[in-house]
Amino acid sequence: MPDQFDTLFADMRAETLPQVRPPGPAAARDTVRRRRTTRTVVAASAVLAVAGTLTAVGLSTQRETPAERLDRLTAAAQKSVGDKGSAEGFAVIGSASPESTERFPDLSPGRYTVAVGCGGSGTLTMSVTLTAAAGSTDLGGQVASCAAEPTAARMEVQLPVDGELTVALHADQAAGDAVYVMMVARNEEADQAVPVDPESTWNADRAAQVLSSGGGRPVRMTTERPGRPTTQRVGAAGEYRLRMVCAGPGNITVTMAGPVENPLRPHEATLLSRTVACTDVDPEPVIVGVGLEKNTEVTVTVTADGQAHNKAGFAYVLAPA
Repeated sequence: MPDQFDTLFADMRAETLPQVRPPGPAAARDTVRRRRTTRTVVAASAVLAVAGTLTAVGLSTQRETPAERLDRLTAAAQKSVGDKGSAEGFAVIGSASPESTERFPDLSPGRYTVAVGCGGSGTLTMSVTLTAAAGSTDLGGQVASCAAEPTAARMEVQLPVDGELTVALHADQAAGDAVYVMMVARNEEADQAVPVDPESTWNADRAAQVLSSGGGRPVRMTTERPGRPTTQRVGAAGEYRLRMVCAGPGNITVTMAGPVENPLRPHEATLLSRTVACTDVDPEPVIVGVGLEKNTEVTVTVTADGQAHNKAGFAYVLAPA
C-alpha cells in the first residue's frame, strides 16, 4: 500500500510542475503599478502629517501675548471714553482690582462728565464723591460693563464749589484681568444751557452803574453758571486795581488767574481769590490790588453760592492803580 501512494504522488507532481510558469509582462506591469500606488499613498500621508504638524506649530506662534492683550484692551477702553465729546480733560489708566481709587484735585465749580471704559470681562462699579472745605458729598455712581469693545459708562456731576473729585472703583471677580480708562472733563455745553434769570441781569446792570462813576468800562457778569469766566488782556506791566461790585442776595467768590495750562487745575495759575458779599440795597465797591506782567491775559471767574445763584449780578473794572 505505501508503494502505491508513492507512485500516485509522483505522478501528480509530474503533471503539476509543467503548469507553474513565471509571470508574463502584463502581470509584471500590474505588480509594478500596485507598488507605485502604495508608495504614493504612503508619501502623501507623510506629507499631510508633516503639514498638519507645521500648521499646529504655526497656530501656536500666533497666539496673543499678555502684553499685546493689554495694549489691545487699553486701546479699546480709550476709544470708548473718547467716543463722545472733545472736551479737554484728564484720563488715567489702571488695572481692575477689587478696590481702587482715582483722585482729581483742584477742580473749579461747574458741570463735569466722568467716563469709564473697561476692556476685558466682568463689571466695574464706580462711586463719585466731592470733597470740599465744608466736607464730603456723595454724587452718585455708575456701573461699567467690561468687554473686548466696551461702551463707556458716563455720568454728569455738578460741582457747586471748588473741590476734589474722588472716584472709587469696585471690580467683580470676573474683572480680574480687565483694564480701565477713566476721564473727567469739563462740560461747557451743559453750563451754557442754563437760562439767565432776569433778576441776575438786572442786578448786573445795577452793579455796573455803581462802578461807572469811578472810571473805566465795567464788565457785567450774571451768575447762572458756576465758575463763569471772562477774559481780559493788559498791555503794560505794573500794579492794577480790581474794583468789583455784587448786587443782590448771597455771596460770590471772585478768582483772577493767568493763562491756564491744565484745564482741570486752574488754581495753579491763580493770581487772587476773594469772597465778595452781595448787597441788595446800595451795593458798594470792593477794591483789590494785583501786580501783572506785560501782555498778560487774565481770566476773572465768578462762583455764586446757593442764595446768589442766578439771582445776584456782578461787575468789575480792572485798571492801572
